[in-house]
Amino acid sequence: MKHFAGGRPRVEGTGPHHEWGSTNEYPTEGSLAEYHLPPFEAAVAAGTSSIMPYYATPVNGPSARQLPEDLWHTEDQQFEEVAFAYNEHMLQDILREERGFEGYVNSDTGIIKDRIWGVEDLTLPERYAAAMAAGTNLFSGDGDTAALRQALEQGLVTVAEIEESLSFTLAEMFDLGLFEDPYVDPERPGDRRQRPVPGQGRQGAPGLGRAAEEQRAGRREGAADHRGPGRARQALRRGLHR
Repeated sequence: MKHFAGGRPRVEGTGPHHEWGSTNEYPTEGSLAEYHLPPFEAAVAAGTSSIMPYYATPVNGPSARQLPEDLWHTEDQQFEEVAFAYNEHMLQDILREERGFEGYVNSDTGIIKDRIWGVEDLTLPERYAAAMAAGTNLFSGDGDTAALRQALEQGLVTVAEIEESLSFTLAEMFDLGLFEDPYVDPERPGDRRQRPVPGQGRQGAPGLGRAAEEQRAGRREGAADHRGPGRARQALRRGLHR
């Protein structure tokens, strides 16, 4: 579901695909909680697996009061002024802790090399590290992993953190049955009865189903900080090897 959090209100209706529209203002008091967050709260309650933050940067100056003071980024700043995919305050405090989201955060397209509002001075590896630290799990629109590998080599991220992020999407793949037997009997290609039901395929399904469930259980038990030492991923492996 996209775009978190209310990634559309801005001056003169501009868009954050361009620098001149990169800020996100909330000029009406209480509008964030009244208008922009409820759709995401409903999605979380319904069990949505992924949420996409927008390119924009929330800004304090033009914004009216939106959050109770105990949810402010700092004592004198309501919002962390950095793009949503790099915004720990929004992704961790507001989305995960306050709204109870347990799925994965899927970035908008190309946030490492383009539309990098608020992190322009960081190197590519540093941007990966900053986004992961903020709570972004999946990076869209760039198949070049060189900068991520550099972040790992430079000690900016750990293998455990990468595996933890991967565990979210792997669990979803298991739920959808994507690792189960996809083949049909060539003598009966149109017989739907031979096709596997997601989570109940003919080959290895019990282990895969347990893997997904243990992955979720491991995250609930030990991942108050979802960037913890790969506990969910370890649960995933346990399920696969049963």
